Amino acid sequence: MSIDVLPFPATERERLENWLTAAHVMRWWKPGWSEPVLAALRAGVAVPPSIRPWRIDLDGRPIGYAQDADVASDPAPWSA
Repeated sequence: MSIDVLPFPATERERLENWLTAAHVMRWWKPGWSEPVLAALRAGVAVPPSIRPWRIDLDGRPIGYAQDADVASDPAPWSA
């Protein structure tokens, strides 16, 4: 079994939107957390440098999303 954490591909915006609107994700993931990432992917521009989106793969198959952020640069989305 191999678990890999890879930079989230800009070409997979639709996959990310589908994941984030799934009922089991919406219960614990706040939309504001990922909005800067989705806005950048929709516009075809770079994600803000303070946020790093990741795709989680299990044996080469995408199974999840994670992101980390420098909250000191923009704490607003994380404090809500």
